[in-house]
Amino acid sequence: MKRILLLLILGTTVASEAAPKGPPPVISVVSNKLVYGKDEHGNRVPDFSTSGYAGGDRDIPAAPVKVIVSAGKGDETANIQKAIDYVAGLPVDSNGLRGAVLLLKGQHQILGGLYITNSGVVLRGQGMDKAGTVLLATGLDRRTLITICGKNDRKTQSNPDWQIADDYVPVGSVSFHLKDASALKAGDTVAITRPCTKEWIDSLASLR
Repeated sequence: MKRILLLLILGTTVASEAAPKGPPPVISVVSNKLVYGKDEHGNRVPDFSTSGYAGGDRDIPAAPVKVIVSAGKGDETANIQKAIDYVAGLPVDSNGLRGAVLLLKGQHQILGGLYITNSGVVLRGQGMDKAGTVLLATGLDRRTLITICGKNDRKTQSNPDWQIADDYVPVGSVSFHLKDASALKAGDTVAITRPCTKEWIDSLASLR
């Protein structure tokens, strides 16, 4: 019987012989940093480590408690919403935080819905088990218990010349070339749109 050496890396079993096609596995080096290998097309395992707060470079700041709400009897929707609205009206600090509404441990009955409409507002409890803070959606209707919404004030502009010039952009890429980058400057936020055309679907089918 042919022996196959198995290597366990980050929870994935990879065979050293007869390994499937694709990017090399992610490996950890002495410096405790992950190294992402690339295949012959430049594809690599996607890295989402920069998706967190400040790109993962800083710890999440703690929001100072501005209002404390004790668990009471009956519907607490209006009481909690009043606390949220108060914190939402406070100025932001250097971290963009306004403050936290602390819901003390106990059962908080919500007959309606709570709305957070300003950034920098944190709704915080005490504990994640039955002995901690519990929000109980009372009533018989189906609804959203907590709605977090912002202002529709984003301004965008488009240019037909802002098209990707590369014939192929590998998986895990952090850069690409445009046919024309005029009117764009360093620091601009860019939204990438990938139309799901028949040609694109056909090209994916040809890779099987």
